[in-house]
Amino acid sequence: MKGGPPIVLSTLILLAATAAPPAARATPTPVPVRTIVGSIVSVDRAKGEVVISESVSPTRQAKHRAEIVLRLDASTRLSRGKTPVSLEDLVPGDQAVARYLGSAASLKAVSIRLADPVRPVPTPTRSPS
Repeated sequence: MKGGPPIVLSTLILLAATAAPPAARATPTPVPVRTIVGSIVSVDRAKGEVVISESVSPTRQAKHRAEIVLRLDASTRLSRGKTPVSLEDLVPGDQAVARYLGSAASLKAVSIRLADPVRPVPTPTRSPS
């Protein structure tokens, strides 16, 4: 066979040159972390789920308020202000900022930060004059 091995060799070199590097093929597409600001509607401790109703929209459209169900696991960071809390500390009505990943079918909470409780402002009293 005349020219048999050089053709095979040149074909292999061409395939190797056009193939994507292994790092480029193995790199997964990063999943964007999303944020919702709102109030907790319900907490299902048995399922490890929290429903949050959006109160601040990045597009400032007050007509539509999304409600999302977030799945929590051991890696979800929960805090009230800067103080770590547990799932038992989340109650409906709490104001929260939640960061989450996933698609509409399954949203996983990365972190939920609750607002510090609002302390009542003391009303000034008049001194007798």
